[in-house]
Amino acid sequence: MHQADSIFEALANLYEYLSIYYRNEYFFRNEIINNIYWSRHDLSISHMYSEFSVGKSRTDLAIFNGTSTCYEIKTEIDSLRRLEGQISDYIRFFDRVYVAITEERLRDAIDLLPVEVGIIVLTDSGIFESRNAESNIDNIDPVRVFNSLRQAEQISIASNYEPTVLNLGPIEGYFKAKEIFSSLNPHLAHMEFMSAVKSRKSVREDQQFRQLPRFLGGAYVATKMTKSMWTQLIHRLFQSMG
Repeated sequence: MHQADSIFEALANLYEYLSIYYRNEYFFRNEIINNIYWSRHDLSISHMYSEFSVGKSRTDLAIFNGTSTCYEIKTEIDSLRRLEGQISDYIRFFDRVYVAITEERLRDAIDLLPVEVGIIVLTDSGIFESRNAESNIDNIDPVRVFNSLRQAEQISIASNYEPTVLNLGPIEGYFKAKEIFSSLNPHLAHMEFMSAVKSRKSVREDQQFRQLPRFLGGAYVATKMTKSMWTQLIHRLFQSMG
């Protein structure tokens, strides 16, 4: 790596170092964003979240477009001890579930994971899909879906089935909305959640996201900086450090 003349070059050098010597969670997340999210999904209708909570677990990346997909990252230094419990949470919420691992741990993942869980492998030359995730929508738990909705979303969805829920107080309205949502079949519960997500603010297609340096995709998703703040940051990246 050569001496950097700008912050951009310094960060690019650091990212190259990570790719060779320390492929941490940020590096994994960034590679998934660059090689899967940008290439496979229609960004104009896609929503992506970093660290999306489901049950007692928090998946590293969640993508919602025509369906719901999550990616749980396990680097070469991460323990697989909690993976079984995490997958148990995810398969009751997401249509498709993937685990991203290093090539050295592929056999362990195959032995441990249910066959419906997909496997993404990070190698020295890039990312490849070792096993495709199967649709899991029939196993989705409406209660878990309900618990991931925002309060206003819970009431709004429930009112589509029983308008009188709008006349109830906050506590009574919550429990009535939960009762209504819990009675939905998995497909309908998933569809309602997908509709709610469409109205949320998240990472969507915009020119600024497309113009980001390759090594900043993960940071863009994880932070809550405004577009103007990112514009200033990108401008600063190319200024000389001399």
